[in-house]
Amino acid sequence: MEVYNGSESLNDRCKHIFSIIQANGPMTKSELINITQIKSTTLSRDLKILLNEKIIVESDIGESTGGRKPGLYDVNQEGFYIIGIDISRIYTKIVITNLKLKIIKERLLSHEYDIETISEIIPGCIRELCIKLQIKKSSIVGIGIGIVG
Repeated sequence: MEVYNGSESLNDRCKHIFSIIQANGPMTKSELINITQIKSTTLSRDLKILLNEKIIVESDIGESTGGRKPGLYDVNQEGFYIIGIDISRIYTKIVITNLKLKIIKERLLSHEYDIETISEIIPGCIRELCIKLQIKKSSIVGIGIGIVG
């Protein structure tokens, strides 16, 4: 299954900023500066990259401490997805989440099959979930697999 990996175009600093927004958002630019210690102009440039990639959005307006109200940056919860696969001894769970890691859909497979059969079933289940949710391959930014053992 060929998947678009938009994050390849992001530098490490942008990925770091994204992970902070993902964990703590929505956040103001000044909160990001305090956490990251990145200069304002550099942060503005990186936020612009993340906004152009559409993986973050400027949402709502924050509380003003004087002057104009600050914009809040948050993870774009629509349009991009992550697939998670958990293979344990008794079941396999496939989940599709948004970039905020909120589960949108999940599928549980019991282990009435051996591991080889399960590994053959997984791609079809992913395809089926993507079709049900009308998710394009280009919208999948990552797949994570966890295996007990």
